[in-house]
Formats: sequence, C-alpha cells, structure tokens
Amino acid sequence: TFSEETASSIGSGFVCMEDDNYHYFITNQHVVEDADTVKIISYLGQVKIATVLGTDSVFDVALLRAKKLDDVKVAKYPNEDYRKIENPYAGEEVYAIGNPGALGNRGTITQGIVSGADRDAYAKSSSFERADYAIEVDITMNPGNSGGPLFNMNGEVIGINTFSASMVNGTHYDGLNFSLPIQDALLIISRIKEEGRFIRPTLGYNLYISSRDLTLYEKHYLKLESDFQTGIVVKGFGTNNILEVPLYSIITKVNNVSVNNLAEFRRQLYFAGPNTDVKLTYYQYSESGYDFIERDIILKTKSLSI
Repeated sequence: TFSEETASSIGSGFVCMEDDNYHYFITNQHVVEDADTVKIISYLGQVKIATVLGTDSVFDVALLRAKKLDDVKVAKYPNEDYRKIENPYAGEEVYAIGNPGALGNRGTITQGIVSGADRDAYAKSSSFERADYAIEVDITMNPGNSGGPLFNMNGEVIGINTFSASMVNGTHYDGLNFSLPIQDALLIISRIKEEGRFIRPTLGYNLYISSRDLTLYEKHYLKLESDFQTGIVVKGFGTNNILEVPLYSIITKVNNVSVNNLAEFRRQLYFAGPNTDVKLTYYQYSESGYDFIERDIILKTKSLSI
C-alpha cells in the first residue's frame, strides 16, 4: 500500500471470489487502512491497482477488487455454503502462506497445527478488537503474513492469518498466533460486496449474557445432550433490550442451531442479519428451578452500529 506516493505497508491476501471482469481479494483491514493506493502483486509478478470496497474493524477484514489477474485461482473452502463450515479441531495440521519481510514478493509457507478454536484472541490487542472467534495456531507469523490464507491438508482455506500476541499483560509469549475463521470472513465480505458495509445485529443494548460451564445438576435437570458443555446464560438486562426472558435462562439454540458458547451464539445472529426474525430456544428459570420444557420465542434483531 502507498500513502502520499510512499510505500506504507505490505501484507498478504487471496482471491476469495470472481466475476466476469474482476477478482475479489480478502486481506486484513490493518494492511490497507489509511492507504491512498493499493497494489495487488501476484506470485508471478503481475501488478494491478485495487479498490477497497469496504472494511470491518472489529474482525480486521477488508474486501478488495481488481481487474482479473492471469495467474491466480479462486480459493476453495470446506463447504460452498459458508454457514455450514465448522471450526477446525485442535491438533489439525494446517499451513499458512504469506509475505513476511517482503522477500521478493515470492511468498513463504509455514506449517503447524491448530492449538484451539473460538479463542478470545486477547481482545485488548489491536486486531480482533471485540472478537471471540479466533483460531489459535502454532504457525510462525511475522509482519507481512497479515491477511494471508490459513488452509488445511485438502488445500481448503479455513482462516485469515491476522496477528501474533507476543506480549500479553506484560508477559512475553512465543507461538500465540491467531486467524479469523473463514466462515466469519466470508459472511462479512459478502455483505460488504452486496451492501457496502457489514452491519451487526443485536438483541438489544445493555443485554448481559455470558458463557459458562454448566453444572452436572443443570445438565441432568435440563436433560441436555452430552455435547452441551457450556451454556449461554442471561445474567442481566438494560433499558433497551428486546430479549424478554427470565433472568438466568439458558439459551440453547438460535434458529434451531445448537449454540454452546458466545462465539457460536453471536455467529448465528450475524448469519441471520439485522432486522430479521430470529428464533431462540431456551430453558426458562423460575424460583423453583428450570422448566423441563424448552420454550421458543421469535425476536426481530436490531442494527448495531460500531
């Protein structure tokens, strides 16, 4: 990228989709922010001027468009429907491609494993400002890797390499590297392509929900399946919420999709989009304990401006 005709940053990216005239590229927002000009340089050296169609600061994602390149391919994903892509499992072998140190713009590949999924990614870092979705990997990442693809043994892109956490609360760490899951990135860039920006839905302001481990008593009493390890617990309301359920209710599904933690809960709301009807399934809490019967409610989400 260039600012006032001076090179200002370098990063990585990949072709996420195409049409008759253009290739569309994913990279990180922090790679292109404040840039006057963005150039796409392909592996074989072809150069195109790119247009930034939109960005999302929360997940650090940018969508770029450029005239078609001759020597690139569109990425493939674990599922053509991004809503059905699942997180990788801990221990899965993965690879990252990037451009650390701008080594001739020829690219570098590194190998490692998934350390864990749905990490909060140390939310105080400059990237993933308010996200709890990150894939943690032990792959080496350096400046220039930002925006590049994380892919599995099948050559399917499963994430966007975003940042390394070398210093957390004053303590130095090695090997804490994070990628944004591709299903979230594809959701964001598809909305940017269609609407020019990504608008987050919400169930109301000042709504306090949290994710915590469910006790054996709760799981037995609620007759929850064994895969429910954690619960989405409603712990407080503000003045503007639209979720009218008793305090300490446990939400288990959004639009009939099971949710075990806040990342899964928010992801399903994001898939639904703002100003849409959303079906929530929850167990209602009362002074005598939890109801045996799950209750369904239909809510219309609100738009959340960030």
